[in-house]
Amino acid sequence: MSRHTVVGLHLDAAVVPHVLDPTDPARREEFGRSIDEAGIDFVVLGGDRPAAGHVTIDATVAATVLARHTTSVSLVAASAPVRDHPFNLARRLGSLDHGSHGRVGWLIGSDPLSAAVDAVWVVRKLWESWPGDSIVDDAEHGIFAESERIVYIDHAGTFSVSGPLNVPEPPQRKLPVFWRPGNEAELVAARRTADAVILAEEDAVRRYRTHFDPDAARDQVVLLDLDRPIPASLLGGPPDPATFSGSLGFRESVVGLARERNLTVVQLLRELDGGGGHRAVIGTPHQVADTIEAWFRAEAADGFNLMPDALPSGLDTFVDEVVPLLRKRGLFRHDYAEKTLRERFAVPLPEHSAARSA
Repeated sequence: MSRHTVVGLHLDAAVVPHVLDPTDPARREEFGRSIDEAGIDFVVLGGDRPAAGHVTIDATVAATVLARHTTSVSLVAASAPVRDHPFNLARRLGSLDHGSHGRVGWLIGSDPLSAAVDAVWVVRKLWESWPGDSIVDDAEHGIFAESERIVYIDHAGTFSVSGPLNVPEPPQRKLPVFWRPGNEAELVAARRTADAVILAEEDAVRRYRTHFDPDAARDQVVLLDLDRPIPASLLGGPPDPATFSGSLGFRESVVGLARERNLTVVQLLRELDGGGGHRAVIGTPHQVADTIEAWFRAEAADGFNLMPDALPSGLDTFVDEVVPLLRKRGLFRHDYAEKTLRERFAVPLPEHSAARSA
């Protein structure tokens, strides 16, 4: 577990183009400066399914832009292997980790599950196929790298990849993999695969913490998400007209909208011109800080993934009112002592695996 509570910020796919508006360079510069100064650990870019008609920006492109306007905050890009081949993902994310000096993570899309698990295996093997310390840069003898140390991965599974990757090993060796499990099968896969697991609500976090799995990944960070698609069980069936006191037509239109678009609470409330979050923490700054401290002290969660009601004002309020209280309690950073996302999560570098030389 990390040494302080981890705080991340989620920008859904519909918000990213607004923050990175190409017609307003000052907006993205100010946003980058504000999240750096806030001491936020990471920003998740994308990972949701926006409604039809919304303009979106690829998460790795968005992370590249934000990397230029930040120096400390980590950037977690959502990418799915059903859209991007694992080789391309490994190259793109690895290059971004080099460009940001080790500040990048990967939120994997998990549908279908078998492809997601296989893709993580492939990408991690590719990242270590060209060891960073094999580059000797010996101009006198005309040797750039010790080529015998660059290896094939020879993987045959859902994806067939020989390798090696044409990008040297990233600064973090293997970028932290984030996973948002949506069902029990994904929960098992995430427990055994991911470096950071984002869960939807408190009961799920408690069950996850108390369940023992001998094959589970160690040094895992567990985060409480503040925004997830509304479970079908909560939407329920048609109400009884004899006992329901509200507008049946309005209720059915709202429930239908949530089901059709697989909306989160935040997204639904935006559609209805409201605001809020999946796990709402409402109250004074002290009450919000108390909630975060209680969860962290009980080792129920390592951190929170924030979804402010508005940007940048919602983030500014949290930074100005809540962060000082957390700092006084020793729960929030005063500066960025760690350089990489792995260091920030206190997740050690993985060992190299043996593979056939290229």
